Amino acid sequence: MREYISAAVDQHLDRAVQSEFIQHIRHCTRCASEYDLERATKHITQTRLKFVETPPSVRAAILSKIHTESHIAVPRIQKWEEWIRSIFDLFATRHLIPAAGMVMIVLILVGVALVVRPFGSGVTQAPLEGIADNDSEVLNQALDNFHDVKDGKIGIQLASAEPSTVRDFFRNKVDFDVDVHKLKNAELVGATFSEYKGAKLAHVIYKNGDKIIYVYQAYIKDLGGSSGLCARQGIKDAMAKKEYFMDSITAPPHHCNTIVWEERGILCSAVSTLPRNEMLTILRDQLDPEQR
Repeated sequence: MREYISAAVDQHLDRAVQSEFIQHIRHCTRCASEYDLERATKHITQTRLKFVETPPSVRAAILSKIHTESHIAVPRIQKWEEWIRSIFDLFATRHLIPAAGMVMIVLILVGVALVVRPFGSGVTQAPLEGIADNDSEVLNQALDNFHDVKDGKIGIQLASAEPSTVRDFFRNKVDFDVDVHKLKNAELVGATFSEYKGAKLAHVIYKNGDKIIYVYQAYIKDLGGSSGLCARQGIKDAMAKKEYFMDSITAPPHHCNTIVWEERGILCSAVSTLPRNEMLTILRDQLDPEQR
């Protein structure tokens, strides 16, 4: 539930999730304390800051930085520029004091560093959500499995470099067509099958040099079912927009990057120590794109 705190403060959760969250914090003092702290911080920010006109040089520097950092898919970035311009206009019309104005600019720059960077159908580079204490959450399962594959705790049931062989391996084991391809810059190593409380899961492993790219796959129809399998809100939002959800996980013992996307009714979660954009490029650079 901790990943819902900011959305709950901003009242961006749907009614059912908001109600569940409120019920949760009545019994969880840790989440309740964080929720109260974030509400108080937001209230202070909204009521104590005073506005001044933003210096033109600062405004120009920020917009220039956006162009420099965002060389992929300009149209989505232009929307962010329009949003930032509206913020600057708000500063100019309401006359904030300089120090407080600079605080707001810093917050905007932090937000810009985490914005959507479109790549194909879109990429949501999410802020670090932390690792929710939920064994049923798909990203948690993918992260744990990645480390178990790296450490040899999860073995490969089928060793093959042929996507068709891997698909045949899963054909009578899972209820979906597993997403597996021959990639230009990574070698298909093999696959493993497992179940979680009745939900059938596919695990596909690639290697890029000495780096493992592990891809966890689950049937989206199993989310919220009797297995209890679930996805955090940020992943649901990204899939609803047909975007990739991207996150860097630094909380021990996890030090890796993850990409989550939806493919033909399948939730796929790739995990690797490779940089996120490099991993995404490798996964999309296929030799057999007609299979998609």
